[in-house]
Amino acid sequence: ARDGSRVLYSATVVRRDGLVVGPVAVVLTAPDRSGALALRDLLRVLPAVAIVTALIAIPIAWLLSRSITRPLRRLAEATAIVPAGGASPTPPLVPDGPREVRDLTHRFNAMTAELDRIRAEERDLLANIRHDLRTPLTVVSGFAEALRDGTAAAAGPEGVARAGDAIAQEADRMGRLIEDLRSIDELGTGGIALRPESLDSGALTAEAVARFAPRAAAGGVELRAEADAGLSLAADRAAVERILGNLIDNALAVARGGGRVLVEARLAPGGGVAFRVSDDGPGFPAGSLDRAFDRFYRADPARTGPGTGLGLSIVRALARAHGGDAVAENLAPSGARITVTLPAVARAG
Repeated sequence: ARDGSRVLYSATVVRRDGLVVGPVAVVLTAPDRSGALALRDLLRVLPAVAIVTALIAIPIAWLLSRSITRPLRRLAEATAIVPAGGASPTPPLVPDGPREVRDLTHRFNAMTAELDRIRAEERDLLANIRHDLRTPLTVVSGFAEALRDGTAAAAGPEGVARAGDAIAQEADRMGRLIEDLRSIDELGTGGIALRPESLDSGALTAEAVARFAPRAAAGGVELRAEADAGLSLAADRAAVERILGNLIDNALAVARGGGRVLVEARLAPGGGVAFRVSDDGPGFPAGSLDRAFDRFYRADPARTGPGTGLGLSIVRALARAHGGDAVAENLAPSGARITVTLPAVARAG
């Protein structure tokens, strides 16, 4: 339109019997107010829509934020308590909120459970160290006092020698405890470097039995070795010697007079070498096999010798450092067997 307003129009040609008879057009015009009407209608309902949306969205947003912030606040409060520790385990949190927050809660519970387990092990470790140091210190203190006040000398040279031997034995026991603790620490942190070399399994078992033969004979225990012929492996010699030494020492500590201890080297299923040390002692109490390799764990006084309580723990750590493992089992009618399986080729440390 000339005044600038918008109009609607319609145009066509005139046809008769399907033929165009001329360029005659009919134009009908009307102002185009559809946009203005639509805008007016929108402005009329927009406030109502905004109010309804706010009434619905605000409670939803509040509930949603509460479902997120409440479990996160509980996590924050629990996290503040964790460093303090304590004798009782940290109670697990109930997973709540969105999936991501629930996953975070599950991981927090797993972390605190593992932390509680480590703290319990540390308490047991310190308690056992105190126990294992108290006994030799008591013996050393007693015999030192006997030497000082002349009680040992009153018994003659034999009394002085006996006091000196007892002090030396207990000092050696404390030295072994310190050395075992150092080994556990190094094995746990990867501080021991393995130096694999080709070893004859039969020769290793024979040498180990020969080292302990005098002790076995003194206790009236039959100690013998058996090995499959031509069985070799690549492993750290010092580590394997210590594994066998700890196992034989543990077996002799529980073997009765007239009993037997058998040391074997056999081909392991799937390759590698299985070292087995069996005794006819009292065996492990029911339910204690899984903990037989824990540090300082002593399930039965009958299987507790004068050692440090770390021997089997060191055995398993050395076996796993090679890529193998150690397991314990009871034998019928009595006795126990420890099997250490080492791969044919050890991991180089």
